[in-house]
Amino acid sequence: MIFRRKILDVLVLCMFVRGTTGLSIKELGIFEENGIKFAFDNDNLILTSSNGTPPILKGIVFNNIKPVSVKIEVPFQPSVIPVNPKICLPPGIIGLTITGIPIYNPYTSDCCNAALVEKNKLDGCWGNMDENNQYYYNTPPLCTFKNVCNESQLIGVALDGFPIYGPFDEQGVSVDSSSLDECNGREDARRGYRYHIVNKFPYTIGCFRGPPTTPTACGCGTLAPTCSDKPDTQIVKMSCCANEASCNYILNEDYSSVHSVTYGRKLCSIIYITLIQLCFISVSHFQ
Repeated sequence: MIFRRKILDVLVLCMFVRGTTGLSIKELGIFEENGIKFAFDNDNLILTSSNGTPPILKGIVFNNIKPVSVKIEVPFQPSVIPVNPKICLPPGIIGLTITGIPIYNPYTSDCCNAALVEKNKLDGCWGNMDENNQYYYNTPPLCTFKNVCNESQLIGVALDGFPIYGPFDEQGVSVDSSSLDECNGREDARRGYRYHIVNKFPYTIGCFRGPPTTPTACGCGTLAPTCSDKPDTQIVKMSCCANEASCNYILNEDYSSVHSVTYGRKLCSIIYITLIQLCFISVSHFQ
């Protein structure tokens, strides 16, 4: 039964794949390999993650993440529209990584650079938790891939259906803000439009280049003049390596020091309080 179901899925995909500008069969396979389920609803693609928690890299992620299944619906055949007028990003989720982690709008509520404002709250994988303990990224999701100096791998998909790739194009050339449009994307010579992550704001997506399945409310469109940060502020140097075998994940080096200091202070406090309690017990015993 499962085998037959798989055959049907492939047949459905083959019916749609010709001429698609969205996720290809290969790209959908990458999502599936990471435990993301997909289904079709008319012309839309539904992606559902199992629990919305990141792959655990020992000692560098939050330990109180709330497992939440994340479900998004995107156009299977997205269409590129002119940048002006651009489709601004909604507050909250704007995409999904291949590992099932939601990608959030890169702005704070007052339209500043969220990654920079919240940098001290980020874990070792540059992720964060919202008020409901749900894990998310609004920075480059750097534990999702190893940054090899060649054509980048798939990182995720935006709500408008276009794929999100790493910082190298299909020719293995590094991309930056000067080679990307206002939405942080470009036309791939082979596959059409795609977004790229970069180490400068907005990091993932600056606006939608195509209409999402469901119209979204607008959040911020540009950084507010009152923000202390600038659009070209870098939170990380995204260095690359020759091959995957020699590559390490680009981790947040501030994470261990910040949290070890916090832990150290807590430990000192516990010892201090314990010693005081022992003193009182001793004094009481000899009275």
